[in-house]
Amino acid sequence: MPLSSDSSQWLRERYRQEYETSILIGDGCLGAGLRAALSGTRAVWIVADTDVWPGLETAVTGSAADSIAGVLRLRGGEAAKSLETWRAILEWLAAEGAARRDIVVAVGGGTISDVVGYAASAYLRGVPYVNVPTTLLAQADGAIGGKVAINLPGAKNAIGGFHHPTHVVCDVSTLATLPVSYLREGFAEIVKVAVAEAGGELFEHLERGIGGADTYSAAELAAIVRHSVQIKLDLLRDDPFEKNLRRILNFGHTVAHSLESATGYVAASHGSAVAIGLATACRYGVAAGLTPTSLSERIHCLLDRFGLPTSVEPEACDDVIKFLDGIRRARGGNLLYVVPRGIGDFIILDNVDLARLSESLVRP
Repeated sequence: MPLSSDSSQWLRERYRQEYETSILIGDGCLGAGLRAALSGTRAVWIVADTDVWPGLETAVTGSAADSIAGVLRLRGGEAAKSLETWRAILEWLAAEGAARRDIVVAVGGGTISDVVGYAASAYLRGVPYVNVPTTLLAQADGAIGGKVAINLPGAKNAIGGFHHPTHVVCDVSTLATLPVSYLREGFAEIVKVAVAEAGGELFEHLERGIGGADTYSAAELAAIVRHSVQIKLDLLRDDPFEKNLRRILNFGHTVAHSLESATGYVAASHGSAVAIGLATACRYGVAAGLTPTSLSERIHCLLDRFGLPTSVEPEACDDVIKFLDGIRRARGGNLLYVVPRGIGDFIILDNVDLARLSESLVRP
């Protein structure tokens, strides 16, 4: 599957006989993509990140000017994934009279996609929604796949479900004004899916690069996002509700979510936490004789090149392990942990050695 150089392309994937999602990825495709996604809609309700809305308001509202019924602005970030924000969205939709066949549009990063998607799943027992992801992390991963959730204090994604968007419009031109740190965050998820791809084409493509996260052109980013999404869709096709195949997409996330919870969703951003989780799984695999040292070194090298962290401070290990142990106990003693054995080849462990995992959190 070569990386496409097309400026934009619809990807469609059916997860169940009655469900189909459509994903548009390109440079400058926001207006046309939203017009297609919202065509024929009675009313459109927009929930947007306050930081990105001023720059996108004209393009978004111009795509369905006659159908825009209201706009709710929210502050993005992990703090948005709360019961309070979820309830505020529901109460706003109810107070404004949103109906079952209306469409909700989420404009922002992955946290906005999560909380809006979860609100859409609950309102009137489920209304359709469209994701307009505006960060690389959300475009490559967070806005795709229908997993929607909010956090509880100390418990990442503790409340949620599966509610697939009808459309996702990924316009890489929205990334142009983001700080480079946001691009780095996105590459953590891109490295994750690249390791998951049988054949390793995307991984090898990334390895051939010579610069950091901010050296890719818009066309190159669109091609990388498109390829990343296709890898994810291939895994979702036969496992939309994460019963088996899709679980390898949790590579790096078991440690990442515990690190985020341990730091109160403040000290560790999601992309950085995922990068640390990927590196930790590699080191654990090497120590357990499951991951080739050469593969671990290749993954570490990519994460280093994109300026991503790969280790926690030794004094933070106990807090992370405490949260991991809480997950283990909540799951009846099993802590499912994804470890790579090769590109496109993983083992899912259910008997993780927490002492070894603690040692693996720190890079030698």
